[in-house]
Amino acid sequence: MSFQTMAASAAPAYRTAPAMPAKRKAGYDWPIFVFCAVIAASVLFSYQLSSLTVVIHVVALGMLTAFQFRKVARTTQKSWFLIIPIGWIFLSTLWSQYPGTTFYYATETTITVLIGIQIGRQTSEDEAFIGLFFGWSLYTLASLMFGHSVKWGAHGGSAFSGLAEGKNYAGDTAVLGFILSLNAIAWAVRRSELAVAIYAAALAIADLFIIAIAQSSGAIIGVTEVIATYIILTAFMLMPRTMRAPMFIVTGVLLFALFITRTLWLDPVSAVVMQFFGKDPTLTGRVYLWARADDITQSHPWLGVGYNAFWVQGNLNAEGLWRSEGILGRSGFNFHNSMIEWKINFGIIGMIMVFSTIIALPIINIVTGCIRKNRLNFTIISILVYELCRAPFESIGLVPFSYTTILIIAVYSVARSSISARSTPSPKEASNHLARPARLRISPPPHWVRRVKDV
Repeated sequence: MSFQTMAASAAPAYRTAPAMPAKRKAGYDWPIFVFCAVIAASVLFSYQLSSLTVVIHVVALGMLTAFQFRKVARTTQKSWFLIIPIGWIFLSTLWSQYPGTTFYYATETTITVLIGIQIGRQTSEDEAFIGLFFGWSLYTLASLMFGHSVKWGAHGGSAFSGLAEGKNYAGDTAVLGFILSLNAIAWAVRRSELAVAIYAAALAIADLFIIAIAQSSGAIIGVTEVIATYIILTAFMLMPRTMRAPMFIVTGVLLFALFITRTLWLDPVSAVVMQFFGKDPTLTGRVYLWARADDITQSHPWLGVGYNAFWVQGNLNAEGLWRSEGILGRSGFNFHNSMIEWKINFGIIGMIMVFSTIIALPIINIVTGCIRKNRLNFTIISILVYELCRAPFESIGLVPFSYTTILIIAVYSVARSSISARSTPSPKEASNHLARPARLRISPPPHWVRRVKDV
């Protein structure tokens, strides 16, 4: 066949529209779904399971790694930034008052952080937060069926505490369960899962009922914040994309103005809230705790006393606070303020590391989420807002085998995923790439073809 014949028979090549990602099947990613459900149930039932909770967490993480080793390794590698606070925790054993205790809890915290990373990195698949919801729902139902009440108030009243020993724990878990229920409702509606939607709606109502009978002022304020967050985010999503950035800037300026003027309005508002809920003006002894914490941090301002090296039996400062608060068991106590707790454990340097890691990146995710209109951002922003509002009055952050720590690290991991994720073309954008004939460049035939033609 001559060169002309080959060239003439060559049909022009056409570019086709870029391949769109295949539509996700309606099934579940069962390993991550079961993993998250088991983690949620075991950490919530920790009062009943005791040390068995640690065993369940370790086994669950090991089995997930065995089933999805490459995925677990990849997700852990992408969250490398968490090496900084974890490394600082282990490094604090060098100056810790109790090095053995610090190393022990640092190891447990590392396992907890790894669990949170896997949950947060899987949220694009939806199964992670849905698995958490089903695990949470087991605890909610068990609390309603087998829960009890505790004495509360000066008038001999009682408040619901669920399966735990305190009403605040019942209220806290109910608020987070309410957030997960809202996420499950949205997920079920998108996938036309009517049974799951009805079940999630029933659980959301049950969580609100628990918040009411627990009479926890923090939980009542918290669920109000969550509902307000959903309303504000919905308003943002309904705005045209061009208006979101200006409105977000205006909102940020208003929040900053409230922050710098907090000395003018915070005390009067706090007094009204405490009077409404019948709270002690000293916040149940927190004011004294915070004053003592300021004195303690003066001796270790930059490096701290070492991770979890303060509330240890034999530490004279801790023994004095336990005695003043009437805690005979001499364990299970904290300063009820996250920044103070971080400053004592990590010092000023470590406090900055922890704050920038688990707070700064999720805030960046809020910006990207409002612009990208990611539905899942509703869930993680609500969790973040709720935990940030609790931070001045409760100790949150890096606590071993704590559901709060797991959720905060999951929020951090979602933030990292949103920042590093590559956007995929929409169907409309893909359809705009019409099939166009590619240029067919015909090079001169080689010399041996010319010779054959001459023959």
